[in-house]
Formats: sequence, C-alpha cells, structure tokens
Amino acid sequence: MNTNPRKAAAVIALSAAAAFTLTACGNDVEHGTVIEKHFTPDSYSVVSVPSTTCTNGRCTTTSHLTTVYTPEHWTLVLRDRKGHTGSVDVSAKKYGSVKVGDQY
Repeated sequence: MNTNPRKAAAVIALSAAAAFTLTACGNDVEHGTVIEKHFTPDSYSVVSVPSTTCTNGRCTTTSHLTTVYTPEHWTLVLRDRKGHTGSVDVSAKKYGSVKVGDQY
C-alpha cells in the first residue's frame, strides 16, 4: 500500500481538528433547573481483548476475556436560563436531596 505523506498528514490534521471541535461542544451547563434524574447501578461486563504477536514475520492473534467493572453513578440533567441542557454527575447524597424542578 503506497500512501502519499501529504495526504496522510492532511487526514490526521482534519481528524484532530474534528475531535477538538466535538470535544469543545461539550457540556457547559453546570447550574440550572433539574429536569431529569438518572441512577445507573454498578455493573460488570466481559469483553474480549485481542492481542497480536509477531515473530520472524509470522503474526498470531489471540484474545482473552477480561471483566470490566463500571461503578454506580448518579446524574442530574439541567436546563439553564437560556434553554441549554446538560448533565452533571453528583454524589448519592446530593442525588437523594434534589428533586425534579429544584434549582441546582
């Protein structure tokens, strides 16, 4: 496969710019009216992780199973005065003390 170095550099630059732009459009709402509450319980999942080893020009791909733990978390969805919405993760105590319609 013959790749033009300039074309490859342009693709990398555009990809980085797109990633930065998408990240910059993140969640800016930190205060406002609570419009939703979400609790996500902890969970475990099993995923397959591939691994490739190359020796003397021969490559072998194997995979192993690993368990991934995701802790429980509490989220408030907020709407600010301009009508923008966003979410914030909060502690269990804060989640329990706030109701939909409250100011946060």
